Amino acid sequence: EKMFEWTSPFEGGALLTLGRDINALVLSFNKEGQFAQTYSFTHCPLVHKDAVLNFARHSSWNIRHAHCPKEEIGAGVAALPTAGPVAVALTSGRHGLMESLIEAFKAKTDIVQIVYNSCNPVSLKRDMLKFLTGPRTFMIQDFHSFDFFPGTRYVSSITRLVRRRRALLLPVGPAGVGKSYLGAKLLKVLPEGTFSHFERDKVFAECREGGASLKVASQTTHKALTDALRDCPTDLLYMDSTNGSREARQLYASLFQPDVLIYIVFQPPDDPEEAASRLTDRTMLR
Repeated sequence: EKMFEWTSPFEGGALLTLGRDINALVLSFNKEGQFAQTYSFTHCPLVHKDAVLNFARHSSWNIRHAHCPKEEIGAGVAALPTAGPVAVALTSGRHGLMESLIEAFKAKTDIVQIVYNSCNPVSLKRDMLKFLTGPRTFMIQDFHSFDFFPGTRYVSSITRLVRRRRALLLPVGPAGVGKSYLGAKLLKVLPEGTFSHFERDKVFAECREGGASLKVASQTTHKALTDALRDCPTDLLYMDSTNGSREARQLYASLFQPDVLIYIVFQPPDDPEEAASRLTDRTMLR
């Protein structure tokens, strides 16, 4: 019931089902006519045999089913010709999901939601860490756990994952107003593997300390900055720079391609002398 409830909002899109429950999932969802296209994968020969018989009875439904080794399902998901929102409903065994399948889910950006039914808390924790960290990640929208296996170490848990929006944070303000401090605090409090902090001044200072000229240090820093935007390993990037130029901000957004662009405007101290002193000190440190 929870899987049906959480997946039902995506009417008209595509449904992707995997695991031992594909027969019940495909037949239930298509009976309601919620999805224009349905895909299913299984590596189990018995489930596959039942699926062939069940789906043949409903030839008018738009169902594409595949039986392949577990190691190849990730590649099959990656190759699906989807062109709209995809909802995933899957069940896993005690060993959880293969890493190649999780990476295929993350890379296929038209997958907007995954409802994942697991029976093993240990493998579920491992899989969630992979879903929640790195680039093109998901976030947990809802979670329910049911003690269907009393007296054992196994628990049935259903997790609803939705796409984490890719965000670029641009602090705007002169040197010495707290931009780097905020970035360091965010890096400390946010879950590991979900947030990246690029410090332009730090890269520039390291170049100068290494003997680079001002010109070479500036060129090296700019390349490191653009590389960080293009190849950021997380979906949340804090670009720690002055960010006062509109052209520079537009360049950063075009390279990172965020879903959300957040400006954080820092104000210098009200005392003009204190503001000038801070700015001078930080400039000299460069």
